[in-house]
Amino acid sequence: MGSPLTRQQVAEENGTMALKDEWQEQRAQRRQEITQRQQQVRHSLAEKRKQRRGVSALAPALLNIGEQSPVGEGVSPEGEIPDREAQNRLSLAQQFYPKLKKHTQAFLSSTGRERQARARQLAARLDQYVGELQQETRQFLALTATERSQMRSSLAKDLRDFHKTLTVTVARLRKSIQSEQRLTREKLAEDLASYVESLRVSQRSFLQHLKLARAERAQKLQQSLQQTRAERTASMRALYQSFASFRAQLREYRANLRQSVWGTPAPEPQPAASATTEIAPTAAGEPEAVLAVSLADEQQVYDYIQRCEVVRVADIEATLGLNRVQAVDILNSLLTKGLIVHGDRTYTVGQEVSE
Repeated sequence: MGSPLTRQQVAEENGTMALKDEWQEQRAQRRQEITQRQQQVRHSLAEKRKQRRGVSALAPALLNIGEQSPVGEGVSPEGEIPDREAQNRLSLAQQFYPKLKKHTQAFLSSTGRERQARARQLAARLDQYVGELQQETRQFLALTATERSQMRSSLAKDLRDFHKTLTVTVARLRKSIQSEQRLTREKLAEDLASYVESLRVSQRSFLQHLKLARAERAQKLQQSLQQTRAERTASMRALYQSFASFRAQLREYRANLRQSVWGTPAPEPQPAASATTEIAPTAAGEPEAVLAVSLADEQQVYDYIQRCEVVRVADIEATLGLNRVQAVDILNSLLTKGLIVHGDRTYTVGQEVSE
């Protein structure tokens, strides 16, 4: 796509087109004048030809009469005397022929001189027109060059002024944008600092509330565990007591059966009784020790999960020194009580407990 034309180029093209139109108009006018002159010349020549044809038609007869009857000879070859009318015609013919010849030569010479004069005038006018056209063209080109120079200088000045104005405007706009950006950054920094501070305060208050809730929940859990442990201890004691009475009944049934079968009472094994007496308290006290160890391990594992939030079985084994069976049993117990939640091979504190 070409570059747009400048005002100077448009003015030059308009001037060229106007000059071309004027030259074409003058050319058409000259052609019209030439055509009119040619028509006039043709008309005048036609009139002259008509006159010459009339004279030419009459001239042979007159010439024949002149040849047959020369001037001064009034007697014909036959010796007849022409009448007065024939003599008058002959005299008129003899007088008309030189005049016609002279008139024709004068007409041809005047017509030639007139045509030459008109040709010289037309050539002079053409030379004058060509000179005027060349002068006007030179003046137009000089004026166009001057206007182009003035337009070029004016356009260069306008461009320099526009560049200066644009530079100042861009500098002001850049400065204003930088100031706005600085104010915006400061405001954003202040808002961010206030938001961070409020978030920290909210986090502290939430952690404090969560800590209190955890402590309260741990206390309730501890009470529940203690109550459950007491109930389990009581049930285990009742179970061992019933087991001791059942063993006594078995010994009595054995003695009765021996008596009925063998007829002799079975000797009472004193060492065995003492061993049984010694084993019973141990057996009765063993659930309490196992239950205490189990509750302590559960509390330890639960506290570790609560501190770390997300743990694995391997972490519990490595940190608390438990084997895989103990760790899995404790985790299953905590899952059954609803204290922890099992994820993708991880364990976390339950939502209700954390709340």
